[in-house]
Amino acid sequence: MVIFVIQIEDSFTFRNNDKIVVGCSTGPDSMALVDMLLKIRDKYDLSLIIAHVNHNVRQQSYEESDFLKKYCEDNHLIFESMIIENYGDDNFHNEARNIRYNFFENIVNKYDADYLMTAHHGDDLIETSEVLICLVMVDLKRLFLWMIILLLDL
Repeated sequence: MVIFVIQIEDSFTFRNNDKIVVGCSTGPDSMALVDMLLKIRDKYDLSLIIAHVNHNVRQQSYEESDFLKKYCEDNHLIFESMIIENYGDDNFHNEARNIRYNFFENIVNKYDADYLMTAHHGDDLIETSEVLICLVMVDLKRLFLWMIILLLDL
């Protein structure tokens, strides 16, 4: 196994009082991002808003949402969530991604956040490339994509 120590401050310039919305699924990639931000929160007086989408397709989705809500309470983080109730006839992954990023955009606007951060592991190549394409079409001043690549068993 190869282990990389990533210092988030080496990759991004934080300012005092930044407001950051973090898209969080409870997966290891997004939880690692939240952990890194928590470690520097006090240094920059960051406001962290955790945005979670329950895709409502697995029973574990509700357990993950409950876990993340408690995690946010324990760490004094703002927690925003939504449950996707219905899907249309479109491609599931495409539709879920569109709903998720519309939700993230609404949370960014609600809190007048400076950044939206998400984390994706290496297997998320399709989502990552589509997100990068979407970011080109959105106000880049307000959005930032943070990527953590987990390399295991190399």
